Amino acid sequence: MGKVKVTVLKASNLKIADNDSSDPYVIVGCGKQDHKTKTVKHTLDPEWNESFEFEDVTPSSMIVFYVKDKDLFKDDSLGNAILTLEGLQAGQEVNRSLHLEGAQQKIRLYSQHSCHYLVG
Repeated sequence: MGKVKVTVLKASNLKIADNDSSDPYVIVGCGKQDHKTKTVKHTLDPEWNESFEFEDVTPSSMIVFYVKDKDLFKDDSLGNAILTLEGLQAGQEVNRSLHLEGAQQKIRLYSQHSCHYLVG
């Protein structure tokens, strides 16, 4: 078991969910743990630069990114991405660009993560 630190950097080319833009945020989940970024108003190219730590991860754990548009009543999905930790070595820091599934156009979500496993 170990822990992983995930930094949600930014996204680009998000779809328009409101009149002429979106109010995007990201829910990052691993197992039973979830974290949420701040909402960035009126943009299709948000920058979050927010870091979250997840405990009790293994090399087979998956990090799920749900990109949403904040609305008054029901938030819209802008897409999601899955990151597997398989192959990530303890202490290694990696920058990745992820493609959002469920999006109408090519969208990139940029994340940075490092992993620390406890042995014993």
